[in-house]
Amino acid sequence: MAVKNRNIKPDVYGISIADERQLIQGITLAATVKDASPNTLVVVGGNFWSRVTSAFKHPLFAKVFDSCDAIVYREGFQPIETLVETLDPTQASSTIWRDKKGNVVINPKAKQPTSFDSLPAPSLPAPVRVLGNILAWLTSPVKPSILPCPALKADISFVNKQDISLFYNKQTPYEILNA
Repeated sequence: MAVKNRNIKPDVYGISIADERQLIQGITLAATVKDASPNTLVVVGGNFWSRVTSAFKHPLFAKVFDSCDAIVYREGFQPIETLVETLDPTQASSTIWRDKKGNVVINPKAKQPTSFDSLPAPSLPAPVRVLGNILAWLTSPVKPSILPCPALKADISFVNKQDISLFYNKQTPYEILNA
């Protein structure tokens, strides 16, 4: 397969690390992106970082920034929005970064979390609709969890939070480059 643009150099590249099982792969990916595109702001975030905040003050923690430019350690919408607009980790709440002297700097967390209802809707396949905190299928794949929903003229299937990611539109790097 031919790639249309091998020279794609994004301004910001974000990687979400949900737990310790993704840490090595996530940091390795961050280092790979940083090597391939040194001027790209490489940001890691995800649930994992909010659970290891005590590690941020450890002297060896600064080495993480050999692989990335910033870490978002709390709710990510506001920090990512700031990072995309400014390309400057010093400006983003809930962000950790390394200064020129090698010191780890921990920016304060956002004063107010982002309202869930204000976030853009995820990109989901056609038969799925988002209704508040539930996903509704026009034809439900999980029979035991179906409830009738007259307002939708459909059935609603409840899904574990961990399973929701299975239904997002996923793109391969090839699809992203050739979009």
